[in-house]
Amino acid sequence: MENEKDKMTPEAAMQVLRRKGLIVSREQAEKILCFLYLIAEVAISKYLKIPP
Repeated sequence: MENEKDKMTPEAAMQVLRRKGLIVSREQAEKILCFLYLIAEVAISKYLKIPP
């Protein structure tokens, strides 16, 4: 049950990364977020032993 308002926006990700000294485009931020959500899903599934 995914709620779109609970997701971080690419713009917010860009701001966080910029504060840490990494400048990325909107497209790159979208790809980074997709990757991070995938990794989080896999980690949670593994921890709870739920098949992905």
